[in-house]
Amino acid sequence: DILSQNGSEYALFAYRLGLAYFYSYEGTGNKQQSAYWFKKAAEGDLDASQKERAQRLGSIAEYYISLGTIDKSGDGGVSYSDYWNDLIALSDGNIAELDNATTALVIYKELASQIAGNAEKFHKDGVAYGDMELALLNIEEHVKDDIDNTDAAQIDRVISLKEELQTNIEKARQVITLAEQEN
Repeated sequence: DILSQNGSEYALFAYRLGLAYFYSYEGTGNKQQSAYWFKKAAEGDLDASQKERAQRLGSIAEYYISLGTIDKSGDGGVSYSDYWNDLIALSDGNIAELDNATTALVIYKELASQIAGNAEKFHKDGVAYGDMELALLNIEEHVKDDIDNTDAAQIDRVISLKEELQTNIEKARQVITLAEQEN
């Protein structure tokens, strides 16, 4: 309560807590719990890159709360096409330049992972398999253009995230191929 009276300190606290929940909670992260803190952080007085990161990661975390839930009236919360559009918007632009290579790779990894896990749901909600493949190609292009030619490419964390991203992209392509064959 006392900390919340100091706007900039509270925003920084909320931002750091959001990051801790998103990346590290119980060793794997808890995106649902990070959403509240990223929202508080994004509303506060942070520098531009921190605010950008809080908004992007917070948007991803919000979907973990609302996807697949049914409200009291029986209506669904969020559609997979809305989720798709937001994922594409979140992964747009040179994230490594706006924020850093780690955040860019986490967002790209999330998009590839969501394609792998939800390709059929995205497709049922109007997203073409070709658009999913195009998103994967765009990710690869961003990594090549925005990360590979920078000093960040040599950082162990970035190397590890790139390997995980490549695995997610390969899984997503397999899912897309199988889904296209079934249709």
